[in-house]
Order: sequence, then C-alpha cells, then structure tokens
Amino acid sequence: RWNRFYLLGSVVLSFILPLLKLPRGSLLAATDLSGIDWEYVDHLVQAPAKIVPETSGISLTTLFLALYLTGALLVLALYSWRFFRIWELTRHARPVPYQGVKVFVQERKSGSFTLFRRIYLDRHAYDNQLGHVLRHEMVHASQNHSFDLIVLAFVGVLLWFNPFVFLLLR
Repeated sequence: RWNRFYLLGSVVLSFILPLLKLPRGSLLAATDLSGIDWEYVDHLVQAPAKIVPETSGISLTTLFLALYLTGALLVLALYSWRFFRIWELTRHARPVPYQGVKVFVQERKSGSFTLFRRIYLDRHAYDNQLGHVLRHEMVHASQNHSFDLIVLAFVGVLLWFNPFVFLLLR
C-alpha cells in the first residue's frame, strides 16, 4: 500500500515542486549571503533579454523541440508495441475463469503478469506454480496496479529524457 503511495506521490511531486516559488533565503538561512548584491541579481533576473535576429536555418529551440517530440513519439511507439503484443497474447491464449478474473495461459514462455482484470501465465507457471503465482497476480488485479502502470507510461512518454522515470517503472 505504501509503495503505491510513494510511487504515485513521487510522480505528482516531481511535477509540482518545480512550480513552487520559495521565498528568498528560506532554505539558505544557515549560509552567509551577506556579500551578494541582491539588487544587481534582481536587475539580472528582470532585465529584458536582448533580441538576437534570427539567422537562416533551424533555431536551437526548434531543434530541441524536434528532438523532444521524436523521443516522445519513440517511447509512445514502444508502449503501443507492448500493448499490441499483449493483445496478441490475448488472442492466442486459452482463457480460464478464476475468481472474477480471466486467466490466460500461453504456450510460449513469457512470464506472468496482470493487466486490469486479466492474468497472463505461461504454461510452466500454470502447470508448476499455479497457487503461488496466481495469488501474487490476484493482488495486482484486485488493487488495480494496471492504472499505476498506465499513469507511469504516460509520464514516461512526457519525461522520456529523465532516467529516474524509467527507474520508477522498474
């Protein structure tokens, strides 16, 4: 229960914290800042930027935007491919009803996982470790962990350049 709170809470905080404006000196009270000319710092922060005429070619902003969108589309394509593969597994697997969920048994070795109210087991897990694996996957199904993964997948698409996002997905 706490893992889920930590996981989703850290994602929400990662979006909120950069938007907070802290009062000057609130976290730096222990540091001696008496030598800083705050009026000059305010002038630098508030001074209008000089407008540089655009040169012919691609601007740096356009290049970074294109790079960002390319990365986001690639990650989105990766997640789409994964969902397509799960759909393929559903088509080729044999469904077995079990306590309000569908258990799909696959002939090929693919591991065990849960997506919403569907549990996917490979033949080995079904034949040899059914009780243990099914109890574990039933917890995922009953607590709707798939919604957490969907939220993190969208965060992964938006923040594909951040390695910590993919650590959260693990």
